[in-house]
Amino acid sequence: MSMAVSYLRVAADHIELLRKDPVDALYDLNPNAYCPDRNAAVRLILQNLPGDIEELNMNDTTWLAWLLSPAIFEEKRRGPLARLFHKAPSPAPDLPLVAILGSAVAIEGRDALRIPALDSGLGGGTAFDPTTVQKLSTALSQIIPDDLLRNFDYETMQRMGLPGFGVPGPYKEEERITEERLARESVSVELWELQEFYRRAAASGQYVIVYRS
Repeated sequence: MSMAVSYLRVAADHIELLRKDPVDALYDLNPNAYCPDRNAAVRLILQNLPGDIEELNMNDTTWLAWLLSPAIFEEKRRGPLARLFHKAPSPAPDLPLVAILGSAVAIEGRDALRIPALDSGLGGGTAFDPTTVQKLSTALSQIIPDDLLRNFDYETMQRMGLPGFGVPGPYKEEERITEERLARESVSVELWELQEFYRRAAASGQYVIVYRS
């Protein structure tokens, strides 16, 4: 199942509020709000947050992470037992992957924060503080589309079941060529959008929150 990934940049002043339950956070923002469920609470929180905030919504970015590091998904494909019996030392966090996936890892001793207020049923968000955002932005800025396209293999990505690539089927050759071209073009667009988003957050000294919806 494909899930949208959202990136939210906010001021430090909002973090204490967003570490609360969605309904509690909403009523702190607006005591008169009508809130039928958690999904509505999350939507209303995003609508009512004051100040300089920005939300970037993207389709499931698993494929973007795969292009950057196919090895991590090969390990996933092998399953937990294979990882258990072939356990390797934990490598240092891959900063661009952390930025894309919102992995809740410690970076140079700075722990990511859990954000329950943006949990609409798919798990809370992960927040990176401004110092970490600066590091993530710098790491992302060093990637160019060719770094990702080097691993681009449309048929393999379909077979792996990466979101957005459908499944192999009896396509006409012209249809397959068109779909592959559009997928390649989206690599550059989505990478640029993410780089620019983190650049703005870093320039503003803001937190970045990554969550699923």
